[in-house]
Amino acid sequence: MRNVDRYWNTNLQKMLLEITNQDIINRAIETLKNGNSFKPDISFQNLHGHSLLFVSILARNLTSTLALLRNGAPINQVDNERRTIFHYLAERNAEYYASKIFKEFTFPTNETSQVLKIWDKEGVTPIQLAVLEGNMEAFHYFYNIGGDQLYQKDKKKGYTLLHMSAEKGNEFLVDMLLNKKDEEIDINEQAPDEATPLHLAVAHGHINIVESLLDAGAIATIFMREYSIMGLIPEECEREMLGLFSKKLRPGEYCFLDENMLEVSDTDDSD
Repeated sequence: MRNVDRYWNTNLQKMLLEITNQDIINRAIETLKNGNSFKPDISFQNLHGHSLLFVSILARNLTSTLALLRNGAPINQVDNERRTIFHYLAERNAEYYASKIFKEFTFPTNETSQVLKIWDKEGVTPIQLAVLEGNMEAFHYFYNIGGDQLYQKDKKKGYTLLHMSAEKGNEFLVDMLLNKKDEEIDINEQAPDEATPLHLAVAHGHINIVESLLDAGAIATIFMREYSIMGLIPEECEREMLGLFSKKLRPGEYCFLDENMLEVSDTDDSD
């Protein structure tokens, strides 16, 4: 079984790319168990850093994935991209497949909560990737195991989950985060690029999220570098966004922001 070609997989890894027959997979695992190197074999990583479990998940082979998990395949390994199996389950195109795994197998909470904190080479954890991909099935599962990740920021931009949700236009998640009364989520936190969640929602034209953030206490007069929120409004939704601001902001705030937008526009015209 351990025969390895020089580039990529053991014979069993190759088999898992195609075979979904439960009996064959069970016999293969039992054959490994009858040998003297079951743990090394089931944990062996190819040149991509992929173990049997990685290969099975990437091939969307539900039968072999569940068989490997039930037989103790390690869930804490990382591949050459610093990704865990949970990063691959967080991807949008894995949503349906991942939901089946979550229903059929219960991951150990303590170990899983630690693995869910691992950043990949792009600087995101599995739960952050689920948000960015819009995979709410994976997000809910991961959040129920490791809710403390509401505070973890990605390493690339320093964005919180609220920043990401506002940027991606995920209304459900924004509302969920804003309603976490028991959690101290800073709605006005500025990332290293000085963006607050409100800045990102405005810049991407997510009007419903802008309204939710303002209703929850987002401060509209914080500048993102030289830009006020007025200067971030996309042209295609300017009328609707300005109408929202005129209703939600105090007159003094609105006038202050409007004046600063005019100043920026005048400067741009003169250049």
